[in-house]
Amino acid sequence: PWTDPQVNLTDARTAYTGPVELAAPGATYEI
Repeated sequence: PWTDPQVNLTDARTAYTGPVELAAPGATYEI
């Protein structure tokens, strides 16, 4: 919560080649 979400998204996309998106409050995700 203390970091710009876009920075985290960019870092995740650099480290992982699969689909990446930001989590959102109230959203549900199927894994």
